[in-house]
Amino acid sequence: MLESETSRVPFIIDPANAAGSWLKAHLSETPSRPFESIQSHDARFVNQVELAVRFGKTLLIFDVDARAARAARA
Repeated sequence: MLESETSRVPFIIDPANAAGSWLKAHLSETPSRPFESIQSHDARFVNQVELAVRFGKTLLIFDVDARAARAARA
């Protein structure tokens, strides 16, 4: 399910990980736009987000909890 009511970032609820797998395959095909994926509880999470913003990378974040999802909507 894709949450489209948010104005900042798309939020996908994907318990089967089908959309996540498809996004990884699809986004990694574009060499002109760097792509990375990361778990929200990874020790390098903050650093990876900062680098993605700084260098214009597409960052796919997995396992976002409800609190972080609400913060993204604000």
